[in-house]
Amino acid sequence: MTLRNMKGNAFDIASLEIALLRASGINARYQYATINVSADKVMNWVGGVTTPEAALSILSQGGIPCIGLFYGGRINTIQMEHVYVEAYVDVVSGGARTGSGVMSWFPLDASFKQYNIVAPQNLATAMGFDQTAYAQTFLQSAVVDPSGNSISGGDAVDLGYQIESYQSKAVGWAKTVGIPQAINQATGTKTIRPFAPEILMGSLPYQTVALGGAFQTLPANLRWTLTVGYFGSEDDVALSNPMFSQNLSLPAIDNQKLDLSFAPATAADATALQNLQTQNATSLPAYVINGVATLSLDGKAIATGGPESFGAPRIVVVTINDPQTQNTTTGNYNITTGDETVFAINAAGITQKNLDDRFAQTPSTTASENLQTVALTYWMLYDLGDQFRQRFAVNKVLYSLGLSLLTGCTMETNGPL
Repeated sequence: MTLRNMKGNAFDIASLEIALLRASGINARYQYATINVSADKVMNWVGGVTTPEAALSILSQGGIPCIGLFYGGRINTIQMEHVYVEAYVDVVSGGARTGSGVMSWFPLDASFKQYNIVAPQNLATAMGFDQTAYAQTFLQSAVVDPSGNSISGGDAVDLGYQIESYQSKAVGWAKTVGIPQAINQATGTKTIRPFAPEILMGSLPYQTVALGGAFQTLPANLRWTLTVGYFGSEDDVALSNPMFSQNLSLPAIDNQKLDLSFAPATAADATALQNLQTQNATSLPAYVINGVATLSLDGKAIATGGPESFGAPRIVVVTINDPQTQNTTTGNYNITTGDETVFAINAAGITQKNLDDRFAQTPSTTASENLQTVALTYWMLYDLGDQFRQRFAVNKVLYSLGLSLLTGCTMETNGPL
C-alpha cells in the first residue's frame, strides 16, 4: 500500500523499507525510540510550517506523542516517539557485502526527510492587480453592515469587469508558462533534498534519547485496526453481545472491498430468490426468505452469522482503533437483513491510479462493487481537496483516515428491485 501510494507514516515507510531489505537478503527489524529533533528540521519535515507550535500541532494530530523543549525562552527542540529501521550488515565495509564476517545493526530512517520548499507565487501581483487599492475603491460606494458580516451596494459592474479582466490575464499567463508550471507557481512546490551517501553512516540525523523495543514484526499494539460488530438489537450493543465480530488491521484491508452481504440460508431460499429475480420483482416478501450474514474481504468470507429472516432490523458497529493514543472512533449503523453494505476505508489516501487499478482488477458489474466504486471515488475527491488545501495552508498536511458506509440491494436483477 505504501509503495503503491508513494506515501505513508513512519511505521508504513519502515515496513516497506524492511520488506525491501529482506527481499535483498538483508535481515532488518523495527526500532522504536524517543528522539530529539531540532525544531527547524521538524518544521520543515511536516511540510514547511513557520512555528514550532504548528509542527507540534501537526504531530499531535497524527497521534504522535511529542513535547517541545525550551531553550532561551523558545522551543528549539522537539522530543517525539518514532520508529525507524535497523539492518544487520557488514560493519567493516559500512554496509557493502565484503564478507568480512563482522556484522552489526545499522540504523536507517527513510521516513525522516528535509524538503526544498518554494512558496506559491502571489498571482494578484503577477497579474498587476492591487487587491488593497481595489478594495478601498469598491468600499467607497458600498455600505458595510455594522457587524462586518455583509456588504451592500458597491459598483457591481466594475466588480464584474475586474473579475473578468483578472481571469483573462490568469488564463493567458498559464498558457504562456504552461499549465504544469503554472500550477506549481500558483500552489508552490515541495521536493525532497536528496541524501545518498556511498556507505552507511552508522548514525541518524537526530539524537536518540531512549530506545524502546526492537522487533522483527510490528506488534499488534502498534497497528491501526478496524473492528466490525454485527448486532441483533440495541440491547445487544449495550451488553457487547454481537452475533459476530471481526478485527482487521488497516494494511490487511488496503483498498480491498470489505462488505457485509446475506447469502441464502438454504437451497429453498436460493430458489425463491432466483424466482423473484426472474420475475423482475420490485419487493421481497419480508420474513419469508432466510439468509446468513457474511462479512467478506474481496469475496473471501472472514466472518459469518447464523440463519435469519430477511427484513429484520440489525445494527453494525464499526470501530477504528488508534494504537498511538489508544483512542477509538465508533459509528453505529442501522441496516436491514438482506441489505448489501460496503465499508470503504480510506487509510492512506485514494488516488486516481487506485481507482484505475481497481477497475482493471474488478469491473463494476455487481451491486457491491458499484458501492465500492462510489465510495472510493468519494474518498479520492476528498483527498484531492485535501491536497489542494495543503498547498495553501501548510498547517494541514495530514491525510484523513476515514470510513464511508454505503448500503444497497443484495440481489442483482435486470430491473429495479
